[in-house]
Amino acid sequence: MKLLNRSPYLKDIQHQISTYIPLPDAQPEVFSIYQQWLYTRGLYTKMVVKEAALGSFHSSHRDEWTKLTESYLLGHKLADIDFRDRVIDGMLEWLNETTNYTYDLSMVVDNIAQIYAALKDPPEDHPLRRLISDIVSLEFTDAMIQKMVIDRKGELPGGFLLNLVSKLSAKSGTSTPSSNCPKLPELREACHYHCHGKGECYREK
Repeated sequence: MKLLNRSPYLKDIQHQISTYIPLPDAQPEVFSIYQQWLYTRGLYTKMVVKEAALGSFHSSHRDEWTKLTESYLLGHKLADIDFRDRVIDGMLEWLNETTNYTYDLSMVVDNIAQIYAALKDPPEDHPLRRLISDIVSLEFTDAMIQKMVIDRKGELPGGFLLNLVSKLSAKSGTSTPSSNCPKLPELREACHYHCHGKGECYREK
């Protein structure tokens, strides 16, 4: 019942279902993250210390980004705005850790094709699309962008490339004082990448 109360998508189709919910694209681990959010309002995407010790920190960091993006897409499917906004905040926390510890940021485009395919209905300036293109345009070096285009030739969605070119063009046209440069994603206001629009932020509920 808690799930039905939170998801407009499930409310719309509840007359078609009994106890079975058709979510063919959702991995059990990702759905578990959503369930924990429903009951605790916490976002649990990090590997536990014991699991993290089995592999490299880079690998666990990559896994966390994948969980975050897939959690967001599940929230999009279920039309749960609060959950999506909490996941976005998790992404910004992840980004802050990544830049502080100089992890490789190239993983943010690992599943960019999946993201663009899943978010085909919203306008081009969808918050998650905007966040990823901001990360690439503002956090990637020129060498990283060139390598990304070469290594992922044919994988990068046209919409993403057009958005990226626009942002890189705007960035190159800024004057040198830092006050006039675009803000890095982790320095933006809390709700800049949220979906709630003029509605109340989950932080205030």
